[in-house]
Amino acid sequence: MKKNPRIGSSFDDFLEEEGMLDEINTIAIKRVIAWQIEQGMAKISTPWLES
Repeated sequence: MKKNPRIGSSFDDFLEEEGMLDEINTIAIKRVIAWQIEQGMAKISTPWLES
């Protein structure tokens, strides 16, 4: 029986082996920045909702 080489490795290791880690990290960072901008804009446009 052959052992699975991925048992015990992290998802980041898998993505790196597949050559996708940098691309996935870039997408994740862009999504976080977009979310932060959205939250900031919502706060600016609705100041009367804050206590």
